[in-house]
Amino acid sequence: MIRRIAHILFAGASWILFVNYWILVLGQPMSSGLRAALGFIVISLVLVPLLVYLWILHNLRLARQKRRRRTRRDPGEDFREDFLGRSLAGSDLRTLQAARELIIELEGERKRYRPAAGDAAWGRLSPGSEEAR
Repeated sequence: MIRRIAHILFAGASWILFVNYWILVLGQPMSSGLRAALGFIVISLVLVPLLVYLWILHNLRLARQKRRRRTRRDPGEDFREDFLGRSLAGSDLRTLQAARELIIELEGERKRYRPAAGDAAWGRLSPGSEEAR
């Protein structure tokens, strides 16, 4: 019992000391940097929980509407240029996807794709491979 009272007194004294030092700090003239930091802390303490709460409400609304995706979005297969804007040339997309190995050649600002020689995708050989001769 005495131990519990000692812990309560120690915790109370610690809180009194903590509040007392904050009163001393806040009693000093505030610099613009301190004002900015305190403003940032206050805004963060209000804004972050508010944004989290709004995000949760948004997700709950979507869940109530049962608008969950069953499949992933198809990005589409545009095989005209790469992400750097270079034009692409080569075999049709299905042939390239079926190939086990591709050769990629740069010709100026053009990128050319072709199946590697001897590619045995789908059990067929490329026309220029050694085994086909």
